[in-house]
Amino acid sequence: MGTTAQPEVPAEVPALLARVPGWAGRAAAIGLLGGGITNRNVLVAVGSERFVLRLAGKDTELLEIRRHDEVVAARRAAALGFGPEVIAFLEPEGFLVTRFVEGEALDASRVRAPEVIARVGPMLREIHAGGPLGGAFDAFEVPALHLAAARARGVAVPDRYESCAAI
Repeated sequence: MGTTAQPEVPAEVPALLARVPGWAGRAAAIGLLGGGITNRNVLVAVGSERFVLRLAGKDTELLEIRRHDEVVAARRAAALGFGPEVIAFLEPEGFLVTRFVEGEALDASRVRAPEVIARVGPMLREIHAGGPLGGAFDAFEVPALHLAAARARGVAVPDRYESCAAI
């Protein structure tokens, strides 16, 4: 995720930044960072330092995304040295503020490279050795939960999804 940012910062961002301890009147949103599927990420400057405010997408809890578990995982990864420092967790929204780390995203072909797998594998082992995050996540249960959420909201569901979710 490079430092390229677009200027379309959501209107609620300045008030959110003022809620981060020690940032009132000091933080300035630079712009939105690209990428992300369920979140919007805002690049923020506080003096000469840069941070990321992650705005959770609307209704992401319907996707079984648990923001409290995410912050526990983010803090664990930071403590182990392979995640950015967690600066704040804004509740009740579940918005996360982390230190900005310059880098580039790995595409699918690079993730499959043996040298990348050799680096990522031990990190995954180490973070999972820390035990549960608090909530339970059952990947086999999620399709049925998504199906129920879609039906409850009148979303058209492809027949093939319904048969797969029942597995």
